[in-house]
Order: sequence, then C-alpha cells, then structure tokens
Amino acid sequence: MAVLFITHDLGVVAKICDEIAVMYAGRIVEKAPATELVTKPAHPYTQALMKCLPSLDKNVPRLPSIAGAPPQLMQLPPGAASGRAVGRSPKGANRNTPARSP
Repeated sequence: MAVLFITHDLGVVAKICDEIAVMYAGRIVEKAPATELVTKPAHPYTQALMKCLPSLDKNVPRLPSIAGAPPQLMQLPPGAASGRAVGRSPKGANRNTPARSP
C-alpha cells in the first residue's frame, strides 16, 4: 500500500514517510530516503524548505521564508526547474532524480 502526501512541511513527511520526493516547477528535483533527505538535502529548494521548519529548541521570532515567487510554468526561465530561482546553482541537485520521458 502507498499513500501520497502533498505538502511543503518536510517535518511532517519526514516522520511518517520512508521516502520523499521534492518537486519544484512541476518536476521531481530530489528523491531520497526520508532520513537522508532531511539530514543532507542536496537541492536548493529542499534546503530552503528545511530552513523554514520550526524548532522547539530555538526561540525564533519569525521563521525564514523562501524569497521570490514560483516561476510561471508556461514560461520557465533558464534554470528555473533546476532550482536556480531559489538562490544558487544546484550542486548535486539531480541526486536520485528519476528520468523523465519526453
């Protein structure tokens, strides 16, 4: 049996899922076992999502947010689906990314 959760809250899925796939601009940009993905996120979007998680250990007045706006999917700028739109070049971003058929 499988269950699909669609959320921005990686904290929730890390607790209940064995494997996580992160999508950005309509594509899976990172897929890994849950423990590996939350401890060593490779894609810039995954890293940004992880920084937005609240923590009971820290007293933070405001959680960070991901700057900017999602790309327009009908007019993707170069590099948008790779994560350049979230701040940096995706070193190792294609880790375990499934091949896409045309």
